[in-house]
Amino acid sequence: MTVLGWILLLLFLSAAAIGGYYYLRRPQRRDDTPNQSYIEALRALLDGNHTLAFLKLKETVTTDSNNVDAYIRLAGLLRQRGMHSKSLQLSMDLSTRLNVDPVDRVKILYNLVEDHRANGKLEAAEHFLKELSHMPNQKGTASKMLVELYEKSERWEDAFKAGSDYLDATRNRDKSSLAKFKLRVAKKLLADGEHHKARVEYKEALKLDPACADAVVGLGDAYDQEGRLEDAVKSWREIIEVNPRKAELVFGRLKKALFDLGQFGEIEDLYLKVIEKDKQNLAALTGLATLAEKKGETLQAEEIYLQVLDAKPDYRPALVGLLKLYREEKKYNEAAQVLSRTVETLHPADKLSI
Repeated sequence: MTVLGWILLLLFLSAAAIGGYYYLRRPQRRDDTPNQSYIEALRALLDGNHTLAFLKLKETVTTDSNNVDAYIRLAGLLRQRGMHSKSLQLSMDLSTRLNVDPVDRVKILYNLVEDHRANGKLEAAEHFLKELSHMPNQKGTASKMLVELYEKSERWEDAFKAGSDYLDATRNRDKSSLAKFKLRVAKKLLADGEHHKARVEYKEALKLDPACADAVVGLGDAYDQEGRLEDAVKSWREIIEVNPRKAELVFGRLKKALFDLGQFGEIEDLYLKVIEKDKQNLAALTGLATLAEKKGETLQAEEIYLQVLDAKPDYRPALVGLLKLYREEKKYNEAAQVLSRTVETLHPADKLSI
């Protein structure tokens, strides 16, 4: 072979070696076809067979470390088994991966939220939820979960803010559900002696939910604790317009306050106004019966008591009042009849407790 031939042969072999090297070093093309273990894992999850799903997912990630969804589902099963530390570690490892599909990224962040909550790390869970709330189409779900987290931590102002964000994200114009957070804030302020600030929050609750009876009660309580009894009475009376069905919440307060103010006679007018708004208000009717009895109008009292018990035979205040009246009037047969009728209306389990 000539010198030229040897040179050409050497060049050919060198080119072949270089080509073979780069062929072997090339990135392996990902097979997008799910492996059999992954398919079996999904089927097991659909069938509710979490034990088999767990085993198949472990097989999947062993043979295909690029299957992010399998890792996400595996972390969820670890959490279900109470293996919170392992689940958290797996989710944290996933969160450091680059080029993860945006949909999978969202799932990983929610996994981190659940893992941190399970480990009692609420601040970390809050961090990831706030991150999620700024991601496309996640504000509603993330805000709702933030509300739950803040409720657990009794962070009522933050819960109110997150609740507002949730309603905005879901385009819900009904803000009445937010009133409960204002009530919590007000209650805390009231306990701390911040009467004026508490009243501001109670009024905000009423703006959010005009039928919020607890706000009416709290508003009056704030005035009462400040020694402004007349203002308290005025506030408690507002329940007639706000929510007459829950007027019973203020009856005890009003009776005491009106007595202290020397205006106890006004309680009858209060009962009548409540009944005008809510004809079946059993507490107001029973209150009228009690007043009639005190004034010696026993027949009227008996009639009202019976009216209440016709509507609700086991309504204890009316039942006790009527039996007491019958005892004082020595109407023992009537008392026995009322008791008999009451027992007949009770649930079998209730009868056994008598």
